[in-house]
Amino acid sequence: MKPNKPTKCKVKSPVSIAVPYALKAEYITRRIDMRLTQTEAIAMRRVFDGLRADGATLANGNQINNAPDVTRWWLQRVYEEMYGDLPAAEVLPATFR
Repeated sequence: MKPNKPTKCKVKSPVSIAVPYALKAEYITRRIDMRLTQTEAIAMRRVFDGLRADGATLANGNQINNAPDVTRWWLQRVYEEMYGDLPAAEVLPATFR
């Protein structure tokens, strides 16, 4: 996803959604491959543009530059809500370490 030239992007209020999650995960994958539907692509682009306009960054300090970065940013926020500052090593099942 190429960043657009600077636009007059008005950032709306954050969207709040409830995200159900299991208390324990036995299998953890570190890779996802997906093709978005039109509606998902529209939502992704709107979130991408909003994050860029808001100056959001990933946990490592990098800017949001593409759709995978949007997904990373979102998953990082979910992790923070679930575990706060707890390191991943303390959360991972023993089989993943």
